[in-house]
Amino acid sequence: MINGSECRCGFRTISIRPSCPICGKMMVQKEFPDEGRVLSYTRLQVPPEGFNVPLDLAMIELQEGPKLVCWTESELEIGQMVEVYLDQNMFKCKPLS
Repeated sequence: MINGSECRCGFRTISIRPSCPICGKMMVQKEFPDEGRVLSYTRLQVPPEGFNVPLDLAMIELQEGPKLVCWTESELEIGQMVEVYLDQNMFKCKPLS
């Protein structure tokens, strides 16, 4: 499960926030499923200094709405289902079997 926040107005985020940036109301903490769908995928051949080459990144939409960017060590395709997990305070994802 991925910890985050949800507002009554429908805004959801993977960060813990006291108030909604959209409507200003109080948000509640929520756990989101750790599975999602690939919305976008890219491979950086010239990543920022200090990162391994190539650097694979994916935009993931979790099953209940929030979106996040994660690192991946495998090639992904748009629409593919993945598992999202935390590794050393970084979101990473891998294809579902």
